[in-house]
Amino acid sequence: MHWIILCIFSATCYSICAFIDNYNTDVLFKGKKPQAIKAINGYLYLIIATIIAVLFGIKSTPLPIILIALLSGLIASLASVPYYLALRSEEATTGAIFYQLIPVFCVFADIFLLGKPLTLHQALGFAIIMSAPFIIILSRRRKKAQKLEILAALFFLAYAFLISISNVIYAKIELQRPDTMTIFFWFTLGRALFDISTSTFMPSWRKRIKQVQKTHPLKIIIMASLTLGISCMADFVLRFAFNETNTSLATVISNTSELIITFVLGIILTLIWPSFGREKLNRHIIISHLIATIVVVVGIIITQS
Repeated sequence: MHWIILCIFSATCYSICAFIDNYNTDVLFKGKKPQAIKAINGYLYLIIATIIAVLFGIKSTPLPIILIALLSGLIASLASVPYYLALRSEEATTGAIFYQLIPVFCVFADIFLLGKPLTLHQALGFAIIMSAPFIIILSRRRKKAQKLEILAALFFLAYAFLISISNVIYAKIELQRPDTMTIFFWFTLGRALFDISTSTFMPSWRKRIKQVQKTHPLKIIIMASLTLGISCMADFVLRFAFNETNTSLATVISNTSELIITFVLGIILTLIWPSFGREKLNRHIIISHLIATIVVVVGIIITQS
């Protein structure tokens, strides 16, 4: 059962990254085109892929598997665009609740791509999990806040859908038992290629990142390097967990852990380090987040019963 430890470790890394991304979006980019950070991310992913190649070597792999691994990386990188857009109006703890939709999409992707059956418990549990984001939306008292919440929800839904597709595609490769580090190299290279190509053809992104670099020249590099290093480690560890169990179960455990860890970290960081916590800690919001968290946990328990 060591795969559970891997899932929890991965979840902790993702949680830390969420707060760093929130900081980058709100403080460094001030909510204006935060996805422009991909102009830096592409080259950082390329460096990470190079390090993997130097340290572990690249073993001979059939071309179809290479292309699928690249595709998985491309889709994962594409998912970060709506992710950054959602963070413009949302906090990390709210995002963690929406991430619980990822295992839901993973199961449906398994059904359509791998032909796996959907059980009654899974269907009921998923329906309960999918109700959690609506609790957050309806908890907003002002209509303007609700509209922003709905827009962020749509972005988070797009992110969850794309990430789940990427995870299932990657898991399909793992079924053939290729060399783990080689496949992770191609996956990381896919992310690098997407980020570099999109930032090249998006002049508004290049303009925005130059503006941020002028005001925070060293900080933006440090923050981007830190979050990518931690997220790549989380990706790598989670994919080892995929080897030990099915994709949906590993994703559920990781996301549930991330939900709880992010909720606790959000409160702690906001109290002792407001620049990174940045959570709205009034009683109404805390209660709505707590209810949504409980609903998600109940849904997850039902899916695994």
